[in-house]
Amino acid sequence: SDYPAANVDEEIAAELAERIRSGSLSLLMIGGWESFEGCDGHWHGTPLAEVLPVRISDKDDRRNIDRPTFVQCQVSGHPVTVNLPWAERPPLIGGFNQVEAKSDARVLLTAEIHDARLTSSGYELSPAKSHPLLVVQDLGNSRVAALMTDLAPHWVGPLVDWGPERVVARANGGEQIEVGSDYARFVEQLIGWLVAR
Repeated sequence: SDYPAANVDEEIAAELAERIRSGSLSLLMIGGWESFEGCDGHWHGTPLAEVLPVRISDKDDRRNIDRPTFVQCQVSGHPVTVNLPWAERPPLIGGFNQVEAKSDARVLLTAEIHDARLTSSGYELSPAKSHPLLVVQDLGNSRVAALMTDLAPHWVGPLVDWGPERVVARANGGEQIEVGSDYARFVEQLIGWLVAR
């Protein structure tokens, strides 16, 4: 996430895209302010944008959301989404990059924006807009995925704490992190699906 296209030499980007097409490399693009088009991502029109399962706008595609935005599972039996409580414990996010899914790709998750208002009997939610949130595609021996929200604050919002238990981890030389157990399983399944070829 937040890795602008300007950081990748155009020749290297073209080589990576060719390796994806030839089946020797998979790719995950994660959302953020400097991902997809963003405020400074500028991935539209690049060789890597061509192999992603989404169409990236040529304009700023950031959507910072100030309303309840639920992550809704569209394909519950997929290896990325299986065995997670999407309906029983739907997670929330704080923002995403707005893209369009390509017709030959699969939309696994959507961002479901709701309007909310307080009534005398409590909060009332009504659906407002729906956007692709996780789109995947098999390209022969390669797999590509586009996750339009971030995996870290601030767009990840409550998704990072999704799950009844806490998972604690620390990379060598890094700080300790703590995330929700369902979030950890989701990320593990997403990465596992990408590299399972």
